[in-house]
Amino acid sequence: MIPLLALLLTGGIFILWLVRKGATLTAREALVNYLDARRRGRTEEAYCYLSAAARAVCSPAEYKEANSLGSGLIAELVGRHVSFAVERIEENPERAVAWVAVTAPDFRLMLGEICRTLDPARLPEDSLAAQTFLCRRISGFLDTYQRDGLPLRTKVETYLLHRETNGWKIAAAPLSDAIAFPYHPAEAQGVAHYGDGA
Repeated sequence: MIPLLALLLTGGIFILWLVRKGATLTAREALVNYLDARRRGRTEEAYCYLSAAARAVCSPAEYKEANSLGSGLIAELVGRHVSFAVERIEENPERAVAWVAVTAPDFRLMLGEICRTLDPARLPEDSLAAQTFLCRRISGFLDTYQRDGLPLRTKVETYLLHRETNGWKIAAAPLSDAIAFPYHPAEAQGVAHYGDGA
C-alpha cells in the first residue's frame, strides 16, 4: 500500500511540475516548442500549445488528422531540412506577436519540376517501359537533390499568442498555415488570424 501511495504522490508532483513549467514558459519558448512539435509531426504536443479559442474550433482528432505528417520516412527526409528562427517578438502582459523566419524546401518549385518531368502524356504504354521511365525520372530527381541539395525557401510568418492561466498559447497561425486549423466556416467567424508579416 505504501509503495502505491509513494508512486501516486511522485506522479502527482511530476504532473504539477509539468503544469507549472508550462505556465512559466516565455512567449518565445512556448512558440518555439509549438513550432518544433509541428515540424516533427507531434500533433498531440502541438495541440496543447493552442489557445482555448483555437482548440474550441478544432478537436484533438481533427487537428491530428489535418497535421499528421504521414509516413515517418518522408517526414524525416523532409523535416530535417525545415528550420525556423524567431526574428522578433513584441509582447504586453496579455498578448504577443512574433515574426518567425521559416526555412523549408521549396515545395512549389520541386512539385513543378516533378510534374513537368513526369507528365502522364509522356508515359510509355508498355508496362515495363513505363516502369523504366518512372524509375529513371524519380532516381534522377533523388540524385540531383542529393548532389545539389534541396532548393530552400525562407519566408517570414507572423504568430499571435495569448497569455492564459496555464501559460502562453498560440492564438492564431499565419493565414498560409490553414492546414493547422481545419476550416469550419460557421465557427471561424470572428476568430482573428494574422497573415504573413515581413
